[in-house]
Amino acid sequence: MSRFSWFQPAGAVVGTIVWILLWSDVSVANAIAGFVLACLVMAVFPLPGLVTGVHVHPLGLMRLLGRFAVDLVVAAVEVAWLAVRPGPAPVSGMMRVRLRSSNDLCRTFTADLVTLVPGSVVVELDHHSSLLTVHVLGAGDTASLERAHANVLAQEERVLRALGSPADLAELSRGAVPGTDTDRPAGTP
Repeated sequence: MSRFSWFQPAGAVVGTIVWILLWSDVSVANAIAGFVLACLVMAVFPLPGLVTGVHVHPLGLMRLLGRFAVDLVVAAVEVAWLAVRPGPAPVSGMMRVRLRSSNDLCRTFTADLVTLVPGSVVVELDHHSSLLTVHVLGAGDTASLERAHANVLAQEERVLRALGSPADLAELSRGAVPGTDTDRPAGTP
């Protein structure tokens, strides 16, 4: 282990910037003080090394971000319509989706992106079994839940194609399809 294994350049830069912003004074002395303080904090409170297993694929990342933007707009319109349409309140449903990736960071990104799209909220992400429990608005029948299930798996595939390791991409190319455990929609007998 190196004598300076606690030092993380990105952390030092971010700490220095935060220090300068807190003092609202851009000066050489303030930057040096911020850098020294950031290094002191990293030395006293060292963080463990992060092994991400993430490989950025630029084309896949562009597809992920573009499709996510489209999903945001479409889902926002759908949720707005559910809120103002005449008739009874929309029925919600819960489902479980078994994710394909064994990469914790990719599973977390998938869960975050699913939650950020209006109309769906991740209730739980079980890292041991790769099960994602999702609450879906307006999923009053099995077809709606199956469509939402397919959307979650498609989102995971886009995340893996944007940030996945070669092993993750190999799993996708083999066509591994995880099992599903879709619950009945809430409010149905």
